[in-house]
Amino acid sequence: MSPGVRSAGCQRGVGLVEWMIALVIGLILLSGVVQIFVAHQSAYRESQQLARVQNTVAHTMDLLVRDLRGAAAVDAGTPGRLGVTRTRTVDWCGQPPGTSEVFYWVADATLRCGPDPDASGQILVEGLAPGSALEATPVRHPVDHGLLGLDLALDLRMHDDQTRRFHFRVALRQAILQRL
Repeated sequence: MSPGVRSAGCQRGVGLVEWMIALVIGLILLSGVVQIFVAHQSAYRESQQLARVQNTVAHTMDLLVRDLRGAAAVDAGTPGRLGVTRTRTVDWCGQPPGTSEVFYWVADATLRCGPDPDASGQILVEGLAPGSALEATPVRHPVDHGLLGLDLALDLRMHDDQTRRFHFRVALRQAILQRL
């Protein structure tokens, strides 16, 4: 056998073609892993944002519901705004302690509260859907039609421009207790 000729059974090392095939297979696998990572990261960000929004809404609605439950009077007659008259022991939405009326409304994609719905008011929740409003629908007694509670609805815009509607039913404690 001459020194320049190899036999078919005696191969040494990996050839260029094998290296290129291995590189292409590795790149395909790596691109799949990167796509999975990006998809999971996007889903994580979306769930974190939804959790923050739900936490903010839950906190704000908890405050609003507490205010409504102790209300001596509720004004839900004007679309887009809600007036709550009650005796409060702390400063709330720009009103000092005592009996006063506080309004809740949506303006500039924020839920606000204050003594005058035509003023700027305090911001309670930001990031509402464009054109959304605080909707308050009275829940009345089936026999004498007295006010027993409110159905509240609020739309929130998510980062992917989807809108989610949150519903709350609030029993007005003062109105129910007066019936007993």
